[in-house]
Amino acid sequence: GSIMACKNLLASIGVLINEKTFYKKWKAVHKKNIINLTNFKTEEEIFISDLFELYKFFNITGIPQKDVDFMLKQSQDVLDWFDNFSNVVPKWYTDNNFI
Repeated sequence: GSIMACKNLLASIGVLINEKTFYKKWKAVHKKNIINLTNFKTEEEIFISDLFELYKFFNITGIPQKDVDFMLKQSQDVLDWFDNFSNVVPKWYTDNNFI
């Protein structure tokens, strides 16, 4: 899930930070950034703001506008996994005979 996306992001930019540590900090930064919104921003804009703050905190050299694609892909994967939330019971659940 999201921790794997963080691991992939960090690996792609050559950073050796524990992905769980990065993810935990990201969740805190993301929550703060959402709570402090004064006008509408897209998820992409919020993720970019998050990355700017995280890169500064962890002293990472990266390009948040480019690196945001890892998190956007993760968001799309979740939507796909849950059939874009169009069904009460996702297809993967019924296909695997969980019900």
